[in-house]
Amino acid sequence: MILVFGNINYDIILPLGELPGPHEKMACPGAVAGFGGSAANTAWWLGRMGMPVTLAGAVGRDLFGEAQLSNLERSGVLVSGVDRVAGGSGLAIVFSREKEKRMIRIPGANIHSKVHPSLLNGCRLVYLSGINGPARTGYAREAHLRDIPVVCG
Repeated sequence: MILVFGNINYDIILPLGELPGPHEKMACPGAVAGFGGSAANTAWWLGRMGMPVTLAGAVGRDLFGEAQLSNLERSGVLVSGVDRVAGGSGLAIVFSREKEKRMIRIPGANIHSKVHPSLLNGCRLVYLSGINGPARTGYAREAHLRDIPVVCG
């Protein structure tokens, strides 16, 4: 089993011909919305490859969080390590122009993730990312005590 811990977000990507300047209003030809967050993306890909993977983190009790968890479960990801907390899920708004991007992050539930040591039972690898430093450190410490390799993303 691989344990993945970190951000679980909903992304809104706005492709632009140029990035707006201060106080500039600009029309956007469209938007792309979907699931994101470094940990959620990593877990999703591992699940799609048939790897046994558990995701740890937090989502809000909102439509974004529930949709994200359903998507992950359909891809074979165990979401037993994801806390559902009051408030909103993480959100990223990305302004992209060719290879350049700027991002506004709303951490939301990601800052409320807790460490669940039992998730490391039978674990062969731990992947850590995300903005919640104390929880990330807690998982790293617990993995070290159990001699489980850790990869940071």
